This record gives sequence, C-alpha cells and structure tokens, in this order.
Amino acid sequence: MSRIQKGLNRGRLRKSGSSTNTPLSRSPHHGKLSPIKTRRLYKSYVGRLHFLSYGISMAKQVNVSRCTICKTSEGDLTSCTQCHKLCLFLSFYSSSRLDPSISCEKKTLLLSDHLSKCILYSAYMIARVAHVNWLCPKCIRCSSCHLMVDDPTNVECVHCLQAWHGACQPPGSTEVDRQFFCKICLESVSQPEACKYNFQVLYDSPYPDDIKSVQLFFVCAYCLKPFSEQNSYFVHQDCCPRIAPPGREIYRDSHSNLSFFEVDGAVERTYCRYLCLLAMLFISSKTSHNEVGTFYFYILTKNDENGCRILGYFSKEKNPSRNNNLSCLLTIPSEQRHGYGHLLIDMSYQLSSIERKVGSPEHPLSDLGLFTYRKYWKSSILCYLRSRKDSTNISIKSMSLQTRIHPTDIVNELMRNNLLIMKDGNYFIKTWKLAFKFPLSALRRRVVDASRIKWAPDFDVNTLDPYKLNHYA
Repeated sequence: MSRIQKGLNRGRLRKSGSSTNTPLSRSPHHGKLSPIKTRRLYKSYVGRLHFLSYGISMAKQVNVSRCTICKTSEGDLTSCTQCHKLCLFLSFYSSSRLDPSISCEKKTLLLSDHLSKCILYSAYMIARVAHVNWLCPKCIRCSSCHLMVDDPTNVECVHCLQAWHGACQPPGSTEVDRQFFCKICLESVSQPEACKYNFQVLYDSPYPDDIKSVQLFFVCAYCLKPFSEQNSYFVHQDCCPRIAPPGREIYRDSHSNLSFFEVDGAVERTYCRYLCLLAMLFISSKTSHNEVGTFYFYILTKNDENGCRILGYFSKEKNPSRNNNLSCLLTIPSEQRHGYGHLLIDMSYQLSSIERKVGSPEHPLSDLGLFTYRKYWKSSILCYLRSRKDSTNISIKSMSLQTRIHPTDIVNELMRNNLLIMKDGNYFIKTWKLAFKFPLSALRRRVVDASRIKWAPDFDVNTLDPYKLNHYA
C-alpha cells in the first residue's frame, strides 16, 4: 500500500470520530486505530460527564434548608440548638419575616403548615420559639431526669418550652385552658382565661313528644332525666335523690377528682336508656336505646361538693359477638377538648389488659370517634417506640401485648403515618428517621392509673396465656 493510500485511510479514521479531541484507541493486534472502540470510549466518557453533573446538582439540592417533617423550604427556618442542621422548623410567628412578595393568605398557610401541622404548637408557643433555646422533638429531654420523654403524661411549658415526664413535673405548676405553665413561668406571665362552651344537638333522638317539641330542654347531670320546662328542672335539682351514677365505683383519682362507675344495663334500665337517648343526640350511628340489658356502661364523672357529675361514658357488650372491647363512646359536648375521650378509651384498653385480651372498637366509628381513636393509637405507638429506643428488634405482637391494641389497628396506624416500610422482603419501622421526630404533644394524652382500678372480670384470667393474643370472640 502506498503512502498516499495510508494517509487517506488515517484521514477517514480520524473523521469518523465526532471531534478531533476524542480519545482514540489502537488495536492490540495490528497497531491501528479502531473506530469501534473509539465510539465506545466516547460514550462512556460522555456518560461520566453526565453522571458528575447530575451528582453536583443533587448535592446542591441536599444542602437546601427545609423542614424535616413536611420537606418544604418555604418560610423562615431555624435550627435546633443541639443538632443544628438536622432539624429545621419555622421559628417566628411574625409574618413580616417572610418574603414581602408572598400574599397574606400564603403567609398564614406557611405558618400553619410548619407550626400547627408539623410540631403542633399553639400561637403563644410559636411566639416564644425565637426567645428560648429551642430543641427539636428528637433532642429534647426531661428537664428533671434528663432522659428521653416517652410517657403520655408528659408536660411542656408553653412559655419556656421545657418538657418533663408526668412524674417529674415541678411542684407548683398548673394547667389553664389546656396550657401548662411551670412554677417559674407562672409568676412572670398572666394566666389565660378559661373558655366556656355552648353546644346544640346534632341529630334526632326518640325522646317523648313534650321534649322534642321545645327548642330548649334540660337534662339532670346526675340522673339524666329530661325536662321541657326550666322551672321543673330547677325544682328537680333541689330534690334529686341521686348524686352519682347508680353503679359500682371501680376507679377514683383524688388528684384530678375523676371516677369511673360500672353500671349494669340489666339492673338500671331507666338510667341506661336515658343515657342512650342523650348519646343519640350526638352520634349518628347509634340507633337503639331499648336493648340495654346486654351491655355494661362505664361512666366517667367529675367529683365536687355537689356529687359526681357525668363527663362521658363508653359501653361494652357482656358477651361480645365480635372482637370488640368498646361498643359506644361519648364525651359530653360541654366537656370536650379536655382529653376525656382518650381517658375513656384508655380505660377500655386497661380493662382488656386485666382480662388478658386484645380488642378493637365496634365499627362503624363516627367521624369524631375515628379522629379520637387515631390520636390515641398514634400516641400509644410513639410512646412504645420511644421507650424502646435502644432495642434492635420490635415486633407487632409485643407492641400489641403492651398496649392491648389489635395488631390490625397498629399496622394501619403505622402505615397512615408512613412509619412502616418494606425492604428486601422484611418490614421495618422508621424510628430515628421519622418516629422520634414527632412532637411531644403527639404523645400527650390522659391516661388511667392502673393501680387505682378496683375491678375484676367474671372469669378466671389465669386460664389464658399472658403471652398470647387472646380475643373476645
């Protein structure tokens, strides 16, 4: 081959590349340039460039400050004083710190999203975040024993934002209108006034015609007898023979002046029918008030110098046809938003614990009942996970035996809060990544002191295995 032909061949080979700077390779056998290998090297070279540029862009995105709960970066963010960049939340309640171009509706939405939905702070607590050394839910510890807060009776001062276990709270503290103040902060701030509630009936109830025909009727707080006239009600108040529910007192808390009474529907039919008629005014799914003989009614009361006034109740079948530990639940509307619904639910699960059984509420639940149960389940699960923060193995069965919540309800609540994931065919609970980031207010609820319960089931509980998930039906 002549030198001219060799030069032409080299020109064609170099022209086959997409650029004069493209790296070329030589064949190991002939010592010639290979256009095929050249194209492969070029593709891999371009691929590496794309990968590096993508990695740089992803790194820039990771460094963006954002809320660790809702994953948004809009609004003013402040870091936890302990873990700094790990937990970021909106700190200032004043909307003037937001971008002036954002509308007032958008500012309000940002504030409510980060503070009300993410960490569940009140407006007063939001304003205090900028003036204290704020700690995120993962870093905050009990100010007395310096351990992780994992109990449902925990308290958090709305002024200094310090937290305590229920058993460690400082003496002299008080709670006004569901806001807790420690003793030191109570002396420096004015106490808010308690709210007063007005309510009206939501549904029809088969009361007598003289009761249904009036716009306003009255119900005795002790015997639950209805009256259509105010004067008759006042006369009855002076001579009502009952000062407590007609049943056996199974629980009394002298600190909070609360009691539980067990009433047999077969023995006190009149009282239980009045109770069902009252419940039908506020529960759409309750349709019967005559068949009370097959139920036990557990009445929650507030004790004062006048007697034991009803706050709410739940009923339970004597011989459940399904695996239900609660049939009907009601908190008197004037006493709502004080945690009494959670207290009633906790008593139902405490009775299940004494019976060594695992149960679930009867379905369908009302909208408010489902909301209350979901908050209770979430609080119980988070308290259980926090109490076992050093454990490497957590099972649904052990969680169910500890809380007496049915495994189906536990799994549903874990999935609803995105705490349960599947990886390599196994299920995992996201504890440090998500569960411990929930605010302490998500753990907080009223609970029953199990040592004060004076109640025993009608059967021998020793016949049941305490390490087995026993059911009602």
